[in-house]
Amino acid sequence: MKRLVILIALIAGVAVAHVQRSDAVYIDGKRCSLTSYPLNTYLSNHFSEWPFRPTFHGPGDGGGYWGFWGIRDSLLYLDSLTINTWGRSSIVIGHGDRNHFSVRIPLQEIVRDGSSKKSRPSLKNDEPLYAYFVNDTLEVSCLKDSYMFYVENGRAHLLQHISDDMENSGLNLLLNSKNKKPKRVWRKTRRETQILPYSEKTSLLATYYYMLDNLRKKQDNSDKQKYIVEPRKDPNFKRFEDFFEINAVDYDYLESDMTYTFFVTPKGKSPFREIVFEFVMDGQTHKFKDLPVDAVELFEKSYAAICENRLFEKWLQEKKSKMNYSDINFKREEKVSVGFQLFSMEEVWKSTKMSGSYVGTLTFNGVMLAQYIFLLSDNGDIMILVANPPEGEKLLNVADGTDEKKIFMKRYHEPVVGKNQPAGPLFGDYVIIRHDGKIEYGPKSELLRYWQSRWRNLE
Repeated sequence: MKRLVILIALIAGVAVAHVQRSDAVYIDGKRCSLTSYPLNTYLSNHFSEWPFRPTFHGPGDGGGYWGFWGIRDSLLYLDSLTINTWGRSSIVIGHGDRNHFSVRIPLQEIVRDGSSKKSRPSLKNDEPLYAYFVNDTLEVSCLKDSYMFYVENGRAHLLQHISDDMENSGLNLLLNSKNKKPKRVWRKTRRETQILPYSEKTSLLATYYYMLDNLRKKQDNSDKQKYIVEPRKDPNFKRFEDFFEINAVDYDYLESDMTYTFFVTPKGKSPFREIVFEFVMDGQTHKFKDLPVDAVELFEKSYAAICENRLFEKWLQEKKSKMNYSDINFKREEKVSVGFQLFSMEEVWKSTKMSGSYVGTLTFNGVMLAQYIFLLSDNGDIMILVANPPEGEKLLNVADGTDEKKIFMKRYHEPVVGKNQPAGPLFGDYVIIRHDGKIEYGPKSELLRYWQSRWRNLE
């Protein structure tokens, strides 16, 4: 254990600052941002499974890591690589930016690619890795300067430089600026393999994520003690705390109201590693406006409904091991948004012929858009409103029958019904996973076009 602590101290760092959202590259002493991720192609070609668990980003937009690159003597180097995460227990307004935790990944891990030790490149500690594996056109942004490089086998050729002051750039002294764009841009052909999301059981980097998680957990646990004092003043909170292990508490306030976000893990058996609940407390009465005990009841009923659908429960267990999601939320909603319009849950249930009674909504949050939205029925039927799987993942093979392997429930135009004219579907492009494992598709876009033509004729 002592050895592990020393190792963490060597390769881990903590900072309180606004953190970058893209790979960085140093050119002529200036720190710039890359608009692409040069390491992604190499990882996709050499790892049978995506080696990074998303912390800030997923494989589609950064891979869950940050690369720090440099161009020196016309050569591209990967100088360092970190995995990163934020602490969650904080006062948002009081603290501003959250604690930021980073763990450096030894570059030797990147070139392992599952090969034998004899065939791996030999790197000394902290030695940059010559990016011989990069064959791509890179766009770089440096405040007022923008560059475009063509990189072939790690050698960088300047293609374009846009600057307010071209003469003071000094870049021509650094790069072989006389090199013209090659007649044919060579790109390495991507190997036809399915890149699976991060799995804690198989990733080569699990040890480093263990370090990262422990850094954050220790800080979260320390900070949450400050912010859990007020919630405990409400007697209804005890049942919530008895049922869930509280991992972190995020606290925000506006005038007299205080908003608490709890990151919790069910103490009993469940397919969920962590769930997020949000409650608003009245600052005058020190009581929650939405009772935390209701959240316990919602989870119990939702989980009981999920257990009625073995296929879906199995998928949730697999999702838990992949660690490729952000926040999971349970809510009970009276209305649902479809096509930027609200419909009552009763109307959705009736129109789509869902059986049983609505229990709750399960949501996997993405960075900008929900990754998955499921409506749960007490008999185990699951309606998929949204499925936006990360690269390499399929939802029970359901999304294979949809455009772009994604599911987004749509609202069809209201039909104008004349005499003896049947009404068209109100909703489409959704999927229902029945409790017996059968998959049912809602009306597709082709049917939408058919009904639209019918409606125009009726008008």
